[in-house]
Amino acid sequence: MFVGDGIIVADGEDHRRQRRILNPAFGPIPIREMCKTFVEKAKELKEGIEHLFEYDGQLGKEGDVKGRDYVETDMVSCISRAALDIIGLTGFNHSFDAVKSHSKKTKSSLSDDELYTALEEIYAVTQLEFRLNFLKIWIPWLRLWKWDRTSKILRRSHDIMNRIGKKLVDEKMQAIKDGIVDGQEKDLLTVLIKANLQEAEKKKMTEKEVMNQIPTFLIAGEFSHNVHRTRLTFPPQAHESTATAIVWALHSLSNDIPLQSRVRTEIQSLETDNPTMDELNSLAILENLVRETLRLHSVAWYLERMAYEDDVIPFDKPFTDRFGRERRELR
Repeated sequence: MFVGDGIIVADGEDHRRQRRILNPAFGPIPIREMCKTFVEKAKELKEGIEHLFEYDGQLGKEGDVKGRDYVETDMVSCISRAALDIIGLTGFNHSFDAVKSHSKKTKSSLSDDELYTALEEIYAVTQLEFRLNFLKIWIPWLRLWKWDRTSKILRRSHDIMNRIGKKLVDEKMQAIKDGIVDGQEKDLLTVLIKANLQEAEKKKMTEKEVMNQIPTFLIAGEFSHNVHRTRLTFPPQAHESTATAIVWALHSLSNDIPLQSRVRTEIQSLETDNPTMDELNSLAILENLVRETLRLHSVAWYLERMAYEDDVIPFDKPFTDRFGRERRELR
């Protein structure tokens, strides 16, 4: 209902086929190119948060904010706007400028963006008629009822995303066929279409499957946007969300000041505000923080997969179990 029939919900052979075509988009070279956008948007976010310390210019005598030495801000909103910008640019070369429009405290131009409007409505429906949506999850025949407010908003929003998605796909595909796509373009959509064009006819994604990846990446990559306004009644880690994972990392750091200081000191050891991917990968404490956050606060734990057949997992080294038998593999 929410993310379309993309890679997240595809199963069996469809999932294998889509994953194989999508894999090149997440190879070392595309990720290295995306890293530039990550750093750029992180700097924008940092500058936006710094503006909050001005607090409309009402500074205390000691330079603090209204006599305080701290500022309260909603990091879910801040991080999710950055995530929306990043997935827009790295995914589809589409600029939302959500961070800048928010930090400048001006009327956001996002309201004029059809794609953004469609996303906003989909985020909002999580609160609309929650009980009916919950029942539809568990009672399939209730999904035949499509005249409630939530269903209407979903249809309208998906129509907008499908129309814009088809336009993006058609324009990008035509540009690739005409050879006018910049060789430096590494956004997900470009890589996906190029990989799909190189596949044998039976192994290709259909046009509809390609289009379904757009809401999949937009919603799955940045689902927590405006969580603070819709006030979701389920825990935020229930959403597949880059933004939510980062917020949980910050939350964990806020409860471990010594670790927070160690991470900050390590990051400050970099001699540049524009670190490369190799420089970021060299930060061992930060690396461990990211991995532990993904382990402890997994953002996609609710996705279920079922093995169709038994598998054998070989051990690196054989060992003797408690029954005295040597074990070389796990069946």
